[in-house]
Formats: sequence, C-alpha cells, structure tokens
Amino acid sequence: MGFFHFVLLFIYIEILLGIFYYIITPNSIRKNTIIDYKSLLKGIIERIFLMVSLINNYPHALTLFGTLKLATRLKRDNDER
Repeated sequence: MGFFHFVLLFIYIEILLGIFYYIITPNSIRKNTIIDYKSLLKGIIERIFLMVSLINNYPHALTLFGTLKLATRLKRDNDER
C-alpha cells in the first residue's frame, strides 16, 4: 500500500510541477507547440532516480547526476560547433 501511495504522490507532484513550469515560462520560449515526449520521459526518470537515491540515503547520487548532466551538455556544445 505504501508503494501505491508513493506512485500516486509522485504523479500528482509531476502534474503540479508541469502546470507551474508552464505558467512561469515566458511566451518567447513557448514557441514550440509540439510536446517532446522523449524529454518528458527523461526528466521523469531523472527525478525518480534522484528521489529514490536520496530516500535510500545515497547522497553521492547527486554528484553522479551532476557529472552526467555536465558531461552531456559539454558534449552537445562540442557537437554543435
């Protein structure tokens, strides 16, 4: 029963955060009306990873996550040049 409540709470928070981010996003950034489901799924998986890691007392997951995000961004910037 605890897992079911956890999943419901997570879905509820995801919906609320999605609405909140939509409201605070400037109209100039909202040009693209197509929803990128791949990015949405990746974001949800990233938040689940961080949440589960911190609940299970693995703070080093934050370092791993930050390093992966930085490496991905640096690689993408190099590919664009």
